Amino acid sequence: MLKFKNKYLFYSFYWGIILYIFYNHFKTISFIQDDAFTVLRYVKNFLEGNGLVFNVGEKVEGYTNFLWVILLSVIYKSETLLKLNFDLPQLTQILSSFFGLVFLIAVYVTSWKIFSSLKNYNKTLQYISFIFPVMILFTTPFNYWSFSGMETSLFATLTLLSIHLLIDFEKGNYYKYFLLTSILNSLLRPEGLLFFVLLIVVDIIYSFLIATKISPFDETSKIISSKKKKVIVIFLLIQLVYISFRFAYYGFPLPNTFYAKTEFTFNFLLRGIDYFFKYIITDLYYGVVLLPVILRFALKKFDRIEFIIFSFGIIYIILTIIIGGDVLPIGRFYIPITPLFYMLFFYSLLNLKQFYEFKMNSIIIGLLFATTIISSIINYDSNKTEMMEKRSYEIGLVTKMKSYADWIKNNQTKNVTVALSTIGAFPFYSNVKVIDIVGLTDEYIAHHPKEVDGIDENLPIFWKERHYNADYVINQKPDFIIFPAGAKPSAFAECAIFINDEFYKIYYLQLFYADGFDQLLPIFFKRNSVRIDSSDCNVKFLSHYINANNLFLSLVKTKNRKIINEILHQADLANQYCPKRVSEINSIKGMSFYHLGNFNIAKKYFEDSIEEDSMNTISLFYLMNTYSKLNEIDNAEKTIIRLRKISSYAIKDLYYN
Repeated sequence: MLKFKNKYLFYSFYWGIILYIFYNHFKTISFIQDDAFTVLRYVKNFLEGNGLVFNVGEKVEGYTNFLWVILLSVIYKSETLLKLNFDLPQLTQILSSFFGLVFLIAVYVTSWKIFSSLKNYNKTLQYISFIFPVMILFTTPFNYWSFSGMETSLFATLTLLSIHLLIDFEKGNYYKYFLLTSILNSLLRPEGLLFFVLLIVVDIIYSFLIATKISPFDETSKIISSKKKKVIVIFLLIQLVYISFRFAYYGFPLPNTFYAKTEFTFNFLLRGIDYFFKYIITDLYYGVVLLPVILRFALKKFDRIEFIIFSFGIIYIILTIIIGGDVLPIGRFYIPITPLFYMLFFYSLLNLKQFYEFKMNSIIIGLLFATTIISSIINYDSNKTEMMEKRSYEIGLVTKMKSYADWIKNNQTKNVTVALSTIGAFPFYSNVKVIDIVGLTDEYIAHHPKEVDGIDENLPIFWKERHYNADYVINQKPDFIIFPAGAKPSAFAECAIFINDEFYKIYYLQLFYADGFDQLLPIFFKRNSVRIDSSDCNVKFLSHYINANNLFLSLVKTKNRKIINEILHQADLANQYCPKRVSEINSIKGMSFYHLGNFNIAKKYFEDSIEEDSMNTISLFYLMNTYSKLNEIDNAEKTIIRLRKISSYAIKDLYYN
């Protein structure tokens, strides 16, 4: 009884500490990734009776987490009936965090299952399983994605449970639970189907290796048990039904995002390699974690657990490299396999001959536990800064996009169309028709991309999805076009639009004061009259224009006067390649001198800019402020009148300084 009580107290203390740390991480890190709002838009339309669509009336599968959409819909409908008053963003964040905690429990349970199969397993060694939830709790990918409002934590949990159940596949009804978990995982993410295939295949290969070792003439049919055959058939039938539904409803066998994202090119391969090496450094301790299992394979001493987990993990890594890794940050793709590699490190180490007869006592386990915790915390702290920077970026993006949505709802009619590349918070909060310029929720762009020569990896931009079609977007005549980074493009699709002649002729940039964001935000409007200009613009203009903008932002942040020469140099190069955009180029020069306090020089550039394009609202706004700084009040007031005619939303209560 005393032993039970002590064990109970230990478990309570351990999980109490885990829960305390988890809750503190939640308070510090929790946010909602912009991508999560894309799913919420589907959920909202589904609950409102519009079907599983992004834009009402357009059946496009722009999500890759069917089960998550259904789960959110069912729970939200239930809690609405119960009057719990959670909104959809709160619900997705709660579920994501909840499954993050469940994932930690799954890590413990799976590790216990794995280590209990050791030949030298004893009562002391059972406590080794408590190491792994702590290790995962102090990894940045787990923390970032568990508190992001996305389905990643549930997917990682189901993946781990699948492996747990596969270990005892032939015992009792384990194969049924494995089948159920695998089906749910395949409905949650497309990778779930891949994971099922990988796990079954590597297990069959191991059975084949063992069978041929024992009896080279053994029949292959005996290698695949009747239970495995049954699981494979039922799983494939379920997939056939699901794909048939997808094909009948959306017209394609795969999600639209597959056609919009997937590309097998050398550049994608390089990105995938970079993604993998970052994972090796940040989460696998420069590859040290893999050394024991690699040694076991080299010695041909591996057992079934090592073969399944290591083969599964390595094949999955190779596939992620081939597809170019993930466009989203902080190692999302590798979360399901990270705890497995941690477990393999200790499991393979204890299986080595040198450790096989080593008696693991409580002191050794305690030292191992302490060393692991300390190294995990140190590693977490070294990677935390990057995680928090990405989190801050997402929070800023969501806040900005919500401000755009609020402005559209408050100042425009409902039947407007907006084109942009970030299809999360803005579509969810605005409820307007959206043209997704990177094609994730646009069927035409996904299947008919049109690249522009010169828009390539060398451009200094953040988002590099290669599927876009600027001509198609402009031909749709969107009422507004939004670049999330402001007035400059930050994605291939935005670059293609920005350099497009029709865009230059039809659209101009307006500013509006966003109360929620407490600053001016740019948005491209249609001109009242089309600009007539037949001169060409070399695509090389883009690189220098973006560089000049980025340097300007650096100047504003650092106040480093030395940057001004490089800004002018980049701006002049941009002007050489595209003289007709001289108004925008002079705006950058003027803003740079304005923020250095050289108002007379700034005034000259702004006046030249407006002379070239009387609808350059950025130059007009800055010129208004410049006149104010120079105490030219009459000119400032005249500029206000001009600004109000073309960008009436830019000034709030005669705002200028």
